[in-house]
Amino acid sequence: MVFENLFIKKLTTIRFEFNPDFERNSIVSIIEDNNLSREYQVFVFDLYYAKVLYVLGSNIISEGLKISLETWAEQVIGGIGFFIECVADLDMPEKNLLILDKDMQLINKPIESQDMYILEVFQQGNNLPYIQNTFNLKGYQNRLAYSVFVLGQYFINQDKSIVRELAIHVLSMRKYYRETRPFTELISVTEAPHFAAEDSAEFFAGLEKEWEQIEREEESETTGMESKTGECTRCGFIGELEYDSDFKQYSCKSCGWVIEKRR
Repeated sequence: MVFENLFIKKLTTIRFEFNPDFERNSIVSIIEDNNLSREYQVFVFDLYYAKVLYVLGSNIISEGLKISLETWAEQVIGGIGFFIECVADLDMPEKNLLILDKDMQLINKPIESQDMYILEVFQQGNNLPYIQNTFNLKGYQNRLAYSVFVLGQYFINQDKSIVRELAIHVLSMRKYYRETRPFTELISVTEAPHFAAEDSAEFFAGLEKEWEQIEREEESETTGMESKTGECTRCGFIGELEYDSDFKQYSCKSCGWVIEKRR
């Protein structure tokens, strides 16, 4: 459409500033202009992750970033699975998996530093967001890589339940890089995040179907698929009877009188 650019809006700007002594104190400032909607956070993380990998190129730092994130994602799925709310609320060993780096110190105030990275998030119409970045190409590559961890931790701190989606998306992107294109190809910067969004959506849809099946089976066990009508000799009620799977008996819905016991 001729006027489609009129519908582009800026959702937020996120700034990463590294303490001049970051390699010793692990202090990073992260400041967001507007809170990004929860529904877009994981996808924006994917976009940023893919962009940073491409900018870094194939080297020990980018490989270290991938391995660290993928190892964490595997531990999340294998260690805490999909009961993250319980882990987050209780003092459990798996709670450590909510932290991408135990030494990281995030602050939300500016730092007098020349090593800054800027992430701008835009949206056209109702489409998924896209990003624009300002990187300090003369800065430390390890800091650029670490900014991915900072963004992930920042989103996790806002909503701990996001960790399961984050982990699945990281593993979906690994699948893309292994089976489709390497992160060194420019097209992967946009393709990998969209692949992760679609792949993880299929995963969660399948998981939801599994849960629905489990619920149906549990409901079947509760009711025993024992729909039955009858007449209560005590109160005269005629209709569907209540079935108790624990005691294997039918009772009147009106007065509770046990009408029939099953062996």
